[in-house]
Amino acid sequence: MDPQSPFEWLSVAKQHEASARLLAESRVAAAQAYSHAGFAVERALKAYIMWKGRLNGWPDRDSRPELYTHDLRKLVGIAGIQLSTIDPIGPRLW
Repeated sequence: MDPQSPFEWLSVAKQHEASARLLAESRVAAAQAYSHAGFAVERALKAYIMWKGRLNGWPDRDSRPELYTHDLRKLVGIAGIQLSTIDPIGPRLW
């Protein structure tokens, strides 16, 4: 079941962040650390989308299928976040 509030999404994001940090510190499971970091970002974006859209609950897949993606570029677009390409250390989107 998906989280039903921005707070719940952020709680899950923090859990993934903590996992990513532990795995990165161990230097044994770098790929898993990146995976958990990506999940943390995804959950944080979904929290923001929910907050910005003033959603009272997470929509079901039939009503908002675009929200059921793991593509961070798509979620950034749905969130209406403008990423700067001027920042030399910013994310690459190509």
